[in-house]
Amino acid sequence: MIERLRHALRDRYHVEGLVGRGGMATVYRAVDLRHDRVVAIKVMNPDFAETVGRDRFLREIRVTAGLSHPHILALYDSGDADGLLFYVMPFVHGVSLRERLAKESPISLDDVRKIVREVAGALSYASSRGIVHRDIKPENILLAGYSYGAPHESWNALVADFGIATPTGTGAEHLTGTGIAVGSVQYMSPEQAVGERVDHRSDIWALGCVVYEMLEGAPPRGVPSFDRGLPRAVVRTLSRALATDPADRFATALEFADAMDARTLASASRWMRPLMWASAAVVVAAVAAVAASSTMWRRSLARSPALTSDTLALALYNRGRANVGTRNASNMTEALSQFSGAIERDSNFALAWAGLARAAQMAVQRGFTVPGRSPDSLIALALAASQRAVTLDSSASEVWLVRARVMESVEPTSRTAVLNDLRRAAAVDPTNGEVWFALGRVREEVLDSAGARVAYNKAFALEPKRLDLLAWLALHFLWSGQPAVGIKWADSALAIDPTYELARNAAVQLAMELRDWRLAEQHLLALQRVAQGPDRVVPLAHSARLAALRGDDATARRAAAAAEALADSTALTSHQAVFLGQAFSAAGDTARAHRWLTAFSPRGDVHFQLHLHREPALAWLRDPRYRALLFP
Repeated sequence: MIERLRHALRDRYHVEGLVGRGGMATVYRAVDLRHDRVVAIKVMNPDFAETVGRDRFLREIRVTAGLSHPHILALYDSGDADGLLFYVMPFVHGVSLRERLAKESPISLDDVRKIVREVAGALSYASSRGIVHRDIKPENILLAGYSYGAPHESWNALVADFGIATPTGTGAEHLTGTGIAVGSVQYMSPEQAVGERVDHRSDIWALGCVVYEMLEGAPPRGVPSFDRGLPRAVVRTLSRALATDPADRFATALEFADAMDARTLASASRWMRPLMWASAAVVVAAVAAVAASSTMWRRSLARSPALTSDTLALALYNRGRANVGTRNASNMTEALSQFSGAIERDSNFALAWAGLARAAQMAVQRGFTVPGRSPDSLIALALAASQRAVTLDSSASEVWLVRARVMESVEPTSRTAVLNDLRRAAAVDPTNGEVWFALGRVREEVLDSAGARVAYNKAFALEPKRLDLLAWLALHFLWSGQPAVGIKWADSALAIDPTYELARNAAVQLAMELRDWRLAEQHLLALQRVAQGPDRVVPLAHSARLAALRGDDATARRAAAAAEALADSTALTSHQAVFLGQAFSAAGDTARAHRWLTAFSPRGDVHFQLHLHREPALAWLRDPRYRALLFP
């Protein structure tokens, strides 16, 4: 990208080199040729830029370009250079707050107060002009002139990245209307996480998270605990800044700064009530709540007798469910701990037992490593926890749904018990879209495409924004030979969450079936960024197939070999086997592809067989030489 940028901006800037790279943008150091000054050029990553659109990006960045404040990093320039959306800022000599925290944590209370005062001034100024930053975090707070051990008065805080801020009146027309969740999950307010309209109080929440991290050494997770002997006035101030309801926070950022500066505060007991608010893990879930969770789930909980009266147990349960929704290896370990904590507080909390079962089962299903737990012990835990949940409350649809999923791992070669439990779940709550989705997925696995589509349609009518449902509909049409229909479903999922791995996976395959190489490359690049754990094999396998389809056999062989290097034949997941089979067959080594497919056990695993029967890239298995792999 740097050569393309150099060429596009050669008359205005001399691009010297890379400074850093993030999820949405890449930053380069450059010299402004007209003004002979060093600048930083921030270039939006192609997938972000394409989703946002040129006109919207340029229109909204013009709004923030008018901000002028001593604690806001200025925005010099912006534009579209050869399809690269960019904006230009001063190059700051100093460190980011993130860099300081990496070397010096916690930060002294006096320095914290200085940073809060200066950042709050910037935010209040922007707010007075109708602008909300939306991404306050240590990376976006620069300490200009700071060096380690420098005196207090020799440096100042600057708020950077107002380039993705939003006018408060734009609502859904802002960048998030494209499906991109602008902001960082550890510092994202609850209302921002679920896509509601935000105002300056969302920035106050984020600044509260940053202050907590400066004082406690890490961002808040769950109900905040104050372990470093902070003054009670500071504890009260942070608790108010981090109130779940925006109306309960400070009215302005400067009011927050004033409270931090005060050495004593009047009693504010109403801010110290138990905080049922979204932390880093809950924010991930809140984003996923538009999708992986559901409004129907929340409605089901509201009437279910499976809830607990222990508010902390409920908070732990909600965070655990949030972590399960991310389908992420490290978060799954946290989920197990959180569900266990909820059960320790209330051993009769049926949904916590169900959550524990689901987290253990998903860890096994996706090949995640859980410290101190073998796959067999996780299966045993999942089965025991699911049985306990059913015993405690057989009237909750969720407990039957979870037990059905556990039975997928207990009896991987059959779906009889799974279907029985799902029918019980549907009988308890026929309006639960998650149950209908699960029924559709099981019908898909037993190769009943028509039955699957009926169940999917019912699920979609109940939960039209459910991410995993949309992704499975994309796969359904891939397997049905209708890629033009499938890509629309994948696009719908990615419009909600561009980082959703399953939808990206489907989109890559659908684009290849459509012979749209450019689109396939775009989705593959994004998939490479989000794939984790055992699933890192998948994008490499797709790279091999894409290269082979384009006639580049050498690249296909290299990609297949790279995918193989990530796999452990002694702990092979069904997806690793399937996609290694695809990679090597695409690279022309059918014998090696066959060896990887036969390495997976049990071969009669229903989900594994679904892939063998339906994947377009494995159509060669119908050859009589290989048909023995296919179970009827």
